[in-house]
Amino acid sequence: MLIQHGTPEVPGGRAFAIMNPFRNQRPEEVADELMSDLRTGRCEQILRDLHTDDARICAVMHDNEGGHLIWREEGTATRVLVYDLPRSKSRLWITSSRDPEVGFRVTGVSMVR
Repeated sequence: MLIQHGTPEVPGGRAFAIMNPFRNQRPEEVADELMSDLRTGRCEQILRDLHTDDARICAVMHDNEGGHLIWREEGTATRVLVYDLPRSKSRLWITSSRDPEVGFRVTGVSMVR
């Protein structure tokens, strides 16, 4: 991350990040795959597999064509990505962790409206 400003916790609030173009983008690719899957009929099963019971996620994701990455927090083995979903005025938080066998995998998803 080069620069981050604002807070991603408030939907509709100002938050932006200028990303390092040389960063590892694999966590973002995994998150994009998840968001695509959440727009399908498998959404509820995916959320159960992630131990998430927020039923709003499926309805919101079904109606949103895309999200914009506005925040990225990096730990040594985890990444938290926050996507703005302007149509629903909400933010999707995706947590992923590094698995030595498969690379990054999603470990959690939540939504703030």
